[in-house]
Amino acid sequence: MENLINKVAVITGAASGIGKSIAKKCALEGMKLVLADTNEERLKETDSELKNLTENVLALKIDVSNRNDIEVLAHKCLEKYGEVHILFNNAGISIGGPIWEKSVEEWDSVFRVNIDGIFYAVKTFIPIMLKQDTECLIINTSSGFGLIADGGIYGVTKHAVTALSEILSYELFQIKSKIKIKVIIPGFTLTNIGDTERNKFSNLDYEKMPFEARELLKRRIKYREMMFSRALHPDDVAESVIRGIKDDRFYLFHDPYLKIYVKRRFKRILTALRTQYIYDKKHPKKQH
Repeated sequence: MENLINKVAVITGAASGIGKSIAKKCALEGMKLVLADTNEERLKETDSELKNLTENVLALKIDVSNRNDIEVLAHKCLEKYGEVHILFNNAGISIGGPIWEKSVEEWDSVFRVNIDGIFYAVKTFIPIMLKQDTECLIINTSSGFGLIADGGIYGVTKHAVTALSEILSYELFQIKSKIKIKVIIPGFTLTNIGDTERNKFSNLDYEKMPFEARELLKRRIKYREMMFSRALHPDDVAESVIRGIKDDRFYLFHDPYLKIYVKRRFKRILTALRTQYIYDKKHPKKQH
């Protein structure tokens, strides 16, 4: 999609971070915007800022984990603009720490936003886009944790976002749809998700923790701080996303350091496949 002027973009998680930066970049490209977020105060601030760039902005308080809210989002978009061309499924939340230490409620809350929210959105917007029969995009925000083994519950959901995007792309290709899927894999970025986790760590009482747990947490914090010291600004991610849209790329990468971890993971997988193949040749199954 090379020409973005007057295209209608719906952006969830639009009040801050990557979503806000994407919204600003879309406005500068001459697009019409529908912004969705649960944080009403920040959403109003973003709405006000963007109206300095364009009059074509509609801001809605929307909870993506609520299917009725997603249907309202689609209805309001069509009511104002009559069509939709790009859906940015960007809303997400994070809860860090070992998975076995998390509660069922924490697990469910992250999945409701990060996975159910995207499912509700594609289930609502894809039929609209198919009926339009015009060139459309659905762009899902995954994470570097959507390709490597880290990130706790958040990482699990982001692996699911990556897989969901790949499967949707294949399914839409099979029916020769004009809808294309893309997945944003931004790596470490200066967003509210990172700030929330760092603030949580700073409020912990380390003296009351067992020695092993304290040392493990210290190593984790040191690693996180090192990663965030070279984190990208959301505006840089947004710039890269728009460039990727125009270049028609599926994976929208931004963090060159991810290559190290992705290669490490896939080397492990390929080594296991190769080893298993050699084993099967040496120990063929008996024919019955």
